[in-house]
Amino acid sequence: MRMLGVDDDAVWRTMVVKGLAKSRYDTVEARDGREALAILQSRGAISLLITDMMMPEFEGLGLLEHTRRTPSLANLPVLICSELGSSDVLFRAAHRNVLAHLLKPIDLPRLR
Repeated sequence: MRMLGVDDDAVWRTMVVKGLAKSRYDTVEARDGREALAILQSRGAISLLITDMMMPEFEGLGLLEHTRRTPSLANLPVLICSELGSSDVLFRAAHRNVLAHLLKPIDLPRLR
């Protein structure tokens, strides 16, 4: 199972992506939605997208909306990991078939 972790916070990426890798998950990381899209289009099958919502440049909701409009990514499982988000953003994300929304700080054993 290959997972893509997307967050502009390098500490979060290191903790989550490296923590999952230590549990023998195949992990890839991206700094924002644009980098994530490039990875999704070039690196082959990603089984799970774990993304923050609030990022500069290209944020998580835009990434989520793009995946849902792209036939090859439309059914990609998505897990949102974010700090408190606006109810509008969470509502819009929920209507795009996300698996779950976990609040930061992430409980790594729970995520595994």
